[in-house]
Amino acid sequence: DKNDANVSAFMATTAQNAIDKGWNIIYDSLDNEGNVMEITGTTGVYDCPLMVNTSNCIKLIVTKGTNIGFTIGASTTRPIRIVCGSIDTVMLLIGKKEEEIRILAENEIVNIYGYVRDIVINKTNNPTATVKILEAKDNISLRWVEIEDISSMTTLNVSGCSTLDDIVCKQTKNIASLNISGCPNLKTLICEG
Repeated sequence: DKNDANVSAFMATTAQNAIDKGWNIIYDSLDNEGNVMEITGTTGVYDCPLMVNTSNCIKLIVTKGTNIGFTIGASTTRPIRIVCGSIDTVMLLIGKKEEEIRILAENEIVNIYGYVRDIVINKTNNPTATVKILEAKDNISLRWVEIEDISSMTTLNVSGCSTLDDIVCKQTKNIASLNISGCPNLKTLICEG
């Protein structure tokens, strides 16, 4: 927190001092709305390892052996990690607003870790329409969810997503369970069969 009384001592340290003390160095932070807020006053260059916030997860339940596609946008310059079976990919979306992802589902669970701002699953990026469940419970960065023309989708759980603004579900007549509890910033909810 840049308003913390110890911030000047922290900012005066070097990367080696921080390493010696076991500190985790982060040069940016998220404000209350999930936007990147640069911490000013840092000097020098320190190449931090690609660390992904694995407590922030979007889980897709899919049909094993099918091609899955989705578009994600990141809320920070921190990495995103996608895991499904032996697939374990870490990516940065630096300079990009969104990235279209396509993978072969080696098992029934696709986990997307990190500060994902939005996710879009539609017939264009997922032609076999095999995503059954999207669960993003307690995700602290998700702001937009769009599901369109995915007849296999039965469950959408975004409970506790405090930054979520919009959910758009069109041509998704089989959604039987929608959990939006604990989403105080939700402004738009469109569900059309």
